[in-house]
Amino acid sequence: MAASELTADDVRNGYQLVLGRTVESDDVIAGHMKAHKDRESFWSALLTSNEFAGKRDSIMTQVGIALYSDGGHIEHDVTPEQLQVLVNRIREQWTMLGETEPHWSVLTSDKYRANQLDEAALMDFHNSGGEMLDLLEVFERRTRMSAGRGVCLELGCGTGRITSHLARRFERVIAVDISPGNLRLCEEHMKAQAIDNVETRLVSDPADFERFPPIDFFFSVIVLQHNSPADPEIPAGQDSWAHPSGRRGPVPDSDDDAGLPLQHRRLSGGQSPGHGDAQPADPGGVEAYL
Repeated sequence: MAASELTADDVRNGYQLVLGRTVESDDVIAGHMKAHKDRESFWSALLTSNEFAGKRDSIMTQVGIALYSDGGHIEHDVTPEQLQVLVNRIREQWTMLGETEPHWSVLTSDKYRANQLDEAALMDFHNSGGEMLDLLEVFERRTRMSAGRGVCLELGCGTGRITSHLARRFERVIAVDISPGNLRLCEEHMKAQAIDNVETRLVSDPADFERFPPIDFFFSVIVLQHNSPADPEIPAGQDSWAHPSGRRGPVPDSDDDAGLPLQHRRLSGGQSPGHGDAQPADPGGVEAYL
C-alpha cells in the first residue's frame, strides 16, 4: 500500500477533524475511497466542501467575538507537588524521544525518523534552523530593539538544529535541554561544525535555571507552548539572568498580563504580536518566544 493511499480510517478521521462529525455510513466511506485515490485528494475535497465552508464562517464569527471580548481567566497556578509531576512527565517524555526519535520529535516529517534518516535529510534538518535567524531580524524590526551579539540562552535546543546558527550570530550560546540524548547529539553537531562557543546544559528541575549566568538574549521556539504549565516556572529568576546593558521583552504591560504564562504575554509596550510596532521596553535582557 502506498504511503498516501486513502483508507477507511482516513475517511473517518477526516470527517471528525474537519467536519466535526461521524461519517454517515460505510457506503459513504466506500464512495470516498473510490473517488479519491490518495489522502491529498480526499482532504482537498473536505476543505473545499460546502459543509466546511459553512463551518469556517462560524469559526471566523467566533474568532471575531473573542477578539473584541474582555478575555477570560487562564488557570496556570499549580502546587509544588503538581509542578513536580508535570516536570517529571516532561523529562521522561523528552528523554525517551531523545533516545529513540531525536530528529523526528523536532520536525515531524517521516524522512527524519531514525529508520529513514539519511545524510541528505540530516543536512536539510540542520539547514532549516537558519530560518530562525530571519525571524530574529523580524523581531528586531517589530520591537525596535536589538538582540545584541552577547550571550544567548536557548531553551530547548534539541539536537542543535538552531543552535549552530545562533552560534554564528552570538558571541556565546548556552544550549539548554531536558533530554540527555538531545544534548549529546547537539554536542556532536557542534564538534562536527567546528563550533566552539556553545555550552550545553542539562536541566531537570526549574531550580536549575537559578544557577545560570547573566545573559543578553533568551531564545525559545515552541518549547513553552508544548510543555506548559510547568515552563512558566522556569524563567522565574529571569531578572537575575539579564545583563544590565541589555534590553528585555516581552514585558507585562498590566497587572492582568503579569500573571499569564510567558507564551500568553504581549510584546513590550503593550502590543500583541502581529498588531503594530512595539514600543521600547525597560532596560533588561531581550527575550524572544516563538
